[in-house]
Amino acid sequence: MEYDADLAIALDMARRAADVALGCFDDAVSHKLKPDGSPVTEVDLAIEADLIATLARERPDDAILSEERGEIGSGNRRWMLDPLDGTSMFLDHTGGWGTLVTLQEDGKSLLAVITRPLESRLWWAVRGQGAYGDDLSGEITRNSPVRLSQADTLDAAQVMAWGDPASPEMAVLAKLAGWNEPGIDSFIRLVDGELDVIVSFGGLVWDHAPCVLLVEEAGGAFRDRRGGKRLDLLGGVYSNAHLSDAVGELLGWY
Repeated sequence: MEYDADLAIALDMARRAADVALGCFDDAVSHKLKPDGSPVTEVDLAIEADLIATLARERPDDAILSEERGEIGSGNRRWMLDPLDGTSMFLDHTGGWGTLVTLQEDGKSLLAVITRPLESRLWWAVRGQGAYGDDLSGEITRNSPVRLSQADTLDAAQVMAWGDPASPEMAVLAKLAGWNEPGIDSFIRLVDGELDVIVSFGGLVWDHAPCVLLVEEAGGAFRDRRGGKRLDLLGGVYSNAHLSDAVGELLGWY
């Protein structure tokens, strides 16, 4: 099928990244703080170097946008990489970390992979072909589709948000009957059908790109703070297709 070769590269990179990270997980890993105050470890950098080297070999004409190295090359096809998403959790020896890989063409996401190595799980999607969850170390098939929950009103919805607890928007959301306190792997809970809505008040383009494609291919929707689909506005609303407008109206976003 179309993009199968690209998907194979993305999955291979994600698995190798998991092997590197798991091999260091119990160690005392050195790190430093970036200008924004977030940590970067030697593991982030080692994984990133491997991913970039793989793409230089397998897809030399494609551009790359990676969290630590920034833009590399140019072109209508671009790989977006977050080598170790959840570095703070990795340093704390807890779950909720993994690798994010997205391929875009002309600014549109075509395929995405998200891993959770401690659980030996990954989720992947290809534009127009659905979203799937599989064992990280097992054979990838199209026999494990994921679909979002189908709650059709906010009164019946399970809702979670990431942001400033003191913000007016968080206060509004916290009054909903189905409010869930923020926790790790909120997005995974969404695609696994445990949540109906996630509102994000932050995140960069490489964080949102794979999540948006997975949600859309699982039957849901993403809307940015203005009601569009931009990934660079520091968050937005992830939901099943029934609830997107209701959440935007509740927050006064769109």
